[in-house]
Amino acid sequence: MKKKYTYFLIFVIPFFVFWNVNWVNKIEQKVKSFQRKAVQISVKNVFISNINSEIKVFKNDNKKKLQVTYYVEKYMDVKQEFFKDDRYMFANIEKGITPLLYKRKRKSTEPYGQIFEKIVYFKNKNIGIEKYRELPVYGNEDYQSLKLELLKKDFSIKNIGLKEYLQIEDKYKEIDKR
Repeated sequence: MKKKYTYFLIFVIPFFVFWNVNWVNKIEQKVKSFQRKAVQISVKNVFISNINSEIKVFKNDNKKKLQVTYYVEKYMDVKQEFFKDDRYMFANIEKGITPLLYKRKRKSTEPYGQIFEKIVYFKNKNIGIEKYRELPVYGNEDYQSLKLELLKKDFSIKNIGLKEYLQIEDKYKEIDKR
């Protein structure tokens, strides 16, 4: 009996792992394909939460990308990209450098901010994954080398669901109406 159970696990677990990786790869390819073929249709400069921001809209067939860049400070900015088709939001990519806020005076050994990259893919409204990585910014680093160092760092990955989908969709709708 144990032998049959072991064989079952040996064949079933890789199937589920492959199934999960397979849809993620398809979404990644969908994003790359869209990036190559998309056409920019509008650009607006707006203030969002008192931060100078630029909103760009790209379209291709039945897909739309909303790209927002927040210019927080001279070297600190964040870019968000929302990818949506007729049925649902299939990807959200955020990256940039943000300041860290302390409730007390910042110690000299603590970072001023962080450079980060967050990638969210949705198979549907209920199933998704979030990939995240970050590095501290102390203020005297070369930002290009920090970006390269961030690319070498592994993502932490977690499964997400409808709650996170709705939060991202709300952000998208708020920006899209501007």
